Amino acid sequence: MKTTFGTDGIRGQAGTEITTELAFRLGAVMKSTIGTESLIIGHDTRESSPELANALAEGAMVAGTDVILVGVAPTPVIAHYAKHANLDAVVITASHNPYEDNGLKVFKRGQKPSPTDEKAIEASITDFTPPNTVKRGEEKDAGAVFDVYHALYRKLNLEPINLSVVVDCANGATCDVAKGILPALVDEAHFIHDAPDGKNINAGCGATNLDNLIAEVKAKTADLGIAFDGDGDRVMLVDHAGQVVDGESIVYLLARWLKERDALNKNTVVLTKMANPGLIRALKAEGISVSLTDIGDKYVVAEMRRLSADIGGEGSGHVIVRPYMHTGDGLLVAVLVLSRLQELKLPLASALKNVKPDPLITTNVRVKDKRVIDDKQVKTAIKAAEKTLKDGLLLVRKSGTEPLIRITVSHRDETLMKTAVETIKTAIENSGVKP
Repeated sequence: MKTTFGTDGIRGQAGTEITTELAFRLGAVMKSTIGTESLIIGHDTRESSPELANALAEGAMVAGTDVILVGVAPTPVIAHYAKHANLDAVVITASHNPYEDNGLKVFKRGQKPSPTDEKAIEASITDFTPPNTVKRGEEKDAGAVFDVYHALYRKLNLEPINLSVVVDCANGATCDVAKGILPALVDEAHFIHDAPDGKNINAGCGATNLDNLIAEVKAKTADLGIAFDGDGDRVMLVDHAGQVVDGESIVYLLARWLKERDALNKNTVVLTKMANPGLIRALKAEGISVSLTDIGDKYVVAEMRRLSADIGGEGSGHVIVRPYMHTGDGLLVAVLVLSRLQELKLPLASALKNVKPDPLITTNVRVKDKRVIDDKQVKTAIKAAEKTLKDGLLLVRKSGTEPLIRITVSHRDETLMKTAVETIKTAIENSGVKP
């Protein structure tokens, strides 16, 4: 059995790629590869998740590892407890993907594993043979997991927040936790997509599908809409008028807050190479430097560690605020935003009035061979476009899941953007490797 870590764990179709055998093997090899003595296991609300969690636990115990089976829990809850207790964790989830998919997110002492650790785990799963165990691991009580997470909010000492919110739980892992925290903080909290049935996770809802949230915010004349993804490590916001506020704008809002309190280390934030140039300009106008890294929250976290940066994130809604949490946490980030707005006594739109994102175009070009991106003609076209868009964004990359080359362009001048996209697209189509 061969498996591969992607940007956020191991992910694929449940039952064919993400199987109980794979989960069992992962549990069985973690002790020999990364030294797992105790393993905390949580999962999202997909119908395939409980069976995978049980197989993972069985594999771990066969290898002599103790396990803590938590059941349904957001990824940040599990990651936070793992870091607090200095143990390893796996969350069974495919994040924002549909219910037919699933995945295995691994945490080593609460942190995403290094590339070296991932390769070791991959090799051990492929070459797995049943271990000869002297002592079988035990299942331990999970009672403290949520207590440790709730303690985070008590430490914030938040004042009551005079705002009304609509919360889209994506029929995912955040339903119960959000209902236990937000109503005690805000004037009004209305919850939608909060009745998981195993198949409705992310179905027309959540951080990647905001139409229903926008409609509810307007219908209830709420101050703010909050949307999580299936496992709760992302958040997207909607202002009172229905305008979407993504993860990059959230980074801007919270970075300014930390800077005003002299709590933004090195006055630096981390974003990805997909960051909007207008957002970068807004940060720099506030005296905040920006470091750009590869796409994927594990790269953002790695760069934050390297720079000792306090905040980083992606437009998709992964936002990490290290003074409070070492990984993406949609609920915690939403609460911090609410607290900031309460302090400013401003609506969300006014708090972001200085952020003026540039127009953005993403075009997918279907190809037979994704190596076309390395063709000389294509490289020449990309270099020419880079010169034209020198103060904008140009990213040409292979899709990780489809036979596509993705061209993403952002610039103040839409004519230049369209010309750049057409130039690169034409070079790809005329390169000799055709769709």
